[in-house]
Amino acid sequence: MDFSSAVFLCARKSDCVTNSTSHYHNHYELNFLTSGNTRMRIGEMDIEYNSFDFLLIPPGLTHLLYESKYEKFDNYVIWFELKDKKAEEDGKVIKLHDFDGAVKFLCSEIYRLYTQKKHEEDELSNIYLQGVLYHMNKGVVLDASNHLSREDELLDAAVKYINSNFLDVYVHVADVADVLNISPSYLTRIFNRKLSISPMRYINEVKVSSAKEMLRTGNLTVKEIAARLHFSDPLYFSRVFSQLEGLSPREYRKVAMLSDLSSGLD
Repeated sequence: MDFSSAVFLCARKSDCVTNSTSHYHNHYELNFLTSGNTRMRIGEMDIEYNSFDFLLIPPGLTHLLYESKYEKFDNYVIWFELKDKKAEEDGKVIKLHDFDGAVKFLCSEIYRLYTQKKHEEDELSNIYLQGVLYHMNKGVVLDASNHLSREDELLDAAVKYINSNFLDVYVHVADVADVLNISPSYLTRIFNRKLSISPMRYINEVKVSSAKEMLRTGNLTVKEIAARLHFSDPLYFSRVFSQLEGLSPREYRKVAMLSDLSSGLD
């Protein structure tokens, strides 16, 4: 999907705990859940909606945020349109899990500029918006004109299981398949068809995203981070990290520290 002409319109941050009214827009909606757990009804689909999940809802598609069992849950809503393009309903929803907080940061910056009425920063808001949309290339595309297919349901459940458990236990492809009562080979086919990556690659991407956050914000050694992410061999962890990021964990930490220092001096 081409979002290069996306133009920011407005934003909202909500902590509602009761059902919102079913509605639709003539523009795109970015909906991002920062905390809590609920469901979203989009078109003909009911989608599990958990902390750090991110949904892109196209124009003309009816959607409803269900009441949450939590006393409070927070979500950002950002609306945008495509410049010089007529809004068309295509029924395609994109769901993404924000592993390392990058989307949350970008959305919060867009919201901050909007609420401070810094219209002179509209260009910056559009840059942040492009950053958010850039992450969509790893999202799962769902067809809201139909009920979720069996494979979509399995993929959603697999992703949720991995995201919820990778810090607590060592998650292997066979474990995920066993939870879903399917074979590892069938799970692999689903991931390859839907995401164009293997489930093991997906698990490693989740772990590396978490490792990046630990390297940027904490004082844990690479060996300690590897252990927290259930890598028995720190050298293997470093090799996986380098393959996915193009930098070793130590090199990444140095670059991140220099970047933070540069930002602090601006």
